[in-house]
Amino acid sequence: MTLKIIITSDPICPMCYVGFLQLQSSLQILGVSESDYTIEFAPFLLRPDLAEERAVSRKMLRDRKNGEELSRQLYEEVNAEVERYGIRFTEDGPVRSSMLSHRLLEEAYARGGPNLQLPFALALFRSYHEQGQDNGLPSLLIPLAIENHLFPDVEAAQAWVNSTERVEEVEKRIFQARNKKGIQGVPYTELEYDGRLVVVRGALEPTEILAKLMGIKTAEEGEHAGGAREGVACL
Repeated sequence: MTLKIIITSDPICPMCYVGFLQLQSSLQILGVSESDYTIEFAPFLLRPDLAEERAVSRKMLRDRKNGEELSRQLYEEVNAEVERYGIRFTEDGPVRSSMLSHRLLEEAYARGGPNLQLPFALALFRSYHEQGQDNGLPSLLIPLAIENHLFPDVEAAQAWVNSTERVEEVEKRIFQARNKKGIQGVPYTELEYDGRLVVVRGALEPTEILAKLMGIKTAEEGEHAGGAREGVACL
């Protein structure tokens, strides 16, 4: 029986990256083989107010939303969590709408399932959070997509980016996430095993996720776990 994992997330969401690292750690602790689970990333716009055409400063957005002191505290708290994985997040950098990233993630899954989508999703996380790159900029995303085998060359990638491919699918899934599942913050992780569903809201500690995973066989369908931090507070 395969464990199916669907992570509704946004590449620009710090806690989405943290949550994935914690989930990955839990799977390793549990000894779950890669052949025994699948992961799919589903789209969500953490900041639907951001434009695709121009980037703004992440730090400016955080300071404007939370105040400079709280923003610095949140930034340090997140970095304290990822230190265990040998990672440090950049404090600032450009940010714009992640719609193009989501379109590419959808395309990756459609073309190659989890085996193609997961490496690309991780590349997006690293590029944005660790390297401070602009993950809405076509000139950055096209080489990243080619490097992760979504397209054979620049010409094919550019033609796809300039099209409206996957726009409708992404918009529909985001609408369903907000209006049917009631998702207001991410990550939002659905763990399904043998017809039973466990939903984890936010990024939990590995031990907490591990407890959920170990309890999947007896969990009541539709069980929800709350109390974890979601990305909306960090950007």
